[in-house]
Amino acid sequence: MKRYAVIALIVLFLVPLAQADIGIGIKWNTEWRALNENSRQCITYGLYNPFDTDVLGYLRATKELQPLAEAEDSKPVSAGTSSDNSIPTEMCFNIPKVYKEDCLLLGMLCEKKCEEPKKTYDGEVMASYESVSTGGGVGSSTGTSFAVPLKIEVTCEPYDRDFTPAYVLTVVIIGVLLIYLLRKKVKK
Repeated sequence: MKRYAVIALIVLFLVPLAQADIGIGIKWNTEWRALNENSRQCITYGLYNPFDTDVLGYLRATKELQPLAEAEDSKPVSAGTSSDNSIPTEMCFNIPKVYKEDCLLLGMLCEKKCEEPKKTYDGEVMASYESVSTGGGVGSSTGTSFAVPLKIEVTCEPYDRDFTPAYVLTVVIIGVLLIYLLRKKVKK
């Protein structure tokens, strides 16, 4: 028993106590969002800093969201900033075209049935930071304090084939032919 007490005292004095004086927090209001395909849409998060050191805060996306994501540049987040006073920061997502269209003629006269399974992207949005250097030091520390889950479901909007362009083209062709035939007849 004495041996364990001695070891505990040695560990207590040799291992410095951890001090959380730098970091960043993230405020969010969604973990799921339905976004339209072939669009760019943004979600607003809040960055806050309850710690003792000013930081530059920014957002990062992970996993399947990373190739779609585009975050704002880093923003200064002052020490002691509460969640209620968080700094609004946007993470934008460039959603590709994911559902198939059935087209009859060179990309025209298309329709979309939306019979495929829903496409989703899973990942996290992370609040990251860089310390604000105040003279003397070389380099800056970076870190990630919190990550929140996000699932994006790409919505599919079905539509029927629109034959209006074909009708207009047919009327134009018939009109041109009639004018040609009338001119030819008048010349004779």
